[in-house]
Amino acid sequence: MLALAHVNPEQVQRARELLERYPSDPEAPTGLFHVIRTGQSELVPNLSQEQLTAVAKDGEHLALLHQLNLCSYMAVPLIARGRTLGAITFVSAESGRSYGASDLQLAQDLARRVALAVDNARLYRETQEANEQLERRVTQRTMEIAERQRANEQLRLLSGHLQSAREEERIRIAREIHDELGQVLTAVKMDLSLLQRDLLSAQSDPSPQMVNDELESSKKLVDEAIGTMHAI
Repeated sequence: MLALAHVNPEQVQRARELLERYPSDPEAPTGLFHVIRTGQSELVPNLSQEQLTAVAKDGEHLALLHQLNLCSYMAVPLIARGRTLGAITFVSAESGRSYGASDLQLAQDLARRVALAVDNARLYRETQEANEQLERRVTQRTMEIAERQRANEQLRLLSGHLQSAREEERIRIAREIHDELGQVLTAVKMDLSLLQRDLLSAQSDPSPQMVNDELESSKKLVDEAIGTMHAI
C-alpha cells in the first residue's frame, strides 16, 4: 500500500489497522489482487451484509468492517503500455454514496492518468540511471585512456633511456678499444719495427738471444691484446 486517504483522520487510522491485521488474500477471486492479476476493474454499488460476512475472516474482522460503515466499493487497475503497475481502490462509507457506472468511468480515467505519470517517472528514472551509468563508463574509459597514455609515455622514456644506455656502452667499448687495445697494438708494432730495423741494419748484428727477447716481448703484448679483446 502506497497511500491511504480519508477526510476523517480517525477513519484513516481504523482502515490502516484493519489492513495491517487482515491483509488482502492474493488468491481471492475478487478484490484488489484480483484486479491487479486480471487488469479488470471491479464495481460493487452496494455492499450487503452477506458480502461483508463473506469476506470477513472472523467475528472481530466483521465488527471492524461494520465500524467503517462501508457502503460501496470499486477498484481500477493502473495500466501503462500494456503492463499493470498497481490499482486504486475507492470505498464509500459514512456518506452512504453508491458508486455507479459514471463513477467507475471517472475512476478509470484517473487511473490511466496516474499510470501514465508513474510510467513516465519510471522511464525518467531509468533514463537517469542509464545516463549515470554511461557517465561512469565514459569516466572509467577516460581514466583507462589516460593510464594507457601514461604507460606509453613511460615506455617511451624507458626506450629512450635504453637507447641512451646503448650509445654510452658503444662509446665506452670504442674508447676501450682505442685506448687499451690500440696502445697494446701500437706497442707491438713499435717492437716489430725496431726488430726489423735491427735485422736489416748493416751496422747492427743482433744476436739470436736479443732477437728472441724482442719476439717474447711482442708475444706478451699480443697476449695482452687478446686478453683485452676478450674482456671488451
